[in-house]
Amino acid sequence: MNFFSVSTFKNLWREEPTFKHELYATVVLLPLAWLWLGLPLEWRIGLTAAWAFVMVVEALNRSLCAVIDAIFIDYHPLLQRAKHLGTLAVAIALLFNVLIWIAALFRHT
Repeated sequence: MNFFSVSTFKNLWREEPTFKHELYATVVLLPLAWLWLGLPLEWRIGLTAAWAFVMVVEALNRSLCAVIDAIFIDYHPLLQRAKHLGTLAVAIALLFNVLIWIAALFRHT
């Protein structure tokens, strides 16, 4: 991990509330999966990967929005569509994550 990755992470933390909320959820839920649910290793790795996937998609969405905002001053429907598609990608990643967690919890009970 280089300096730019650390500074970018700090920037996401300071300026993107959705990223912060997702990170809070990660910090709360991953220890639950690893320590208290008693899940097999492959489930714990899968739950961790699902959260990592959400964080990666969120970072890519934020980068897409930043590029659009930095380069284009005028409104254009295709730019708005690109932003909405990025948001949709995050929503799909979160839904995927929730489904995996539900499956893990049902497997646990």
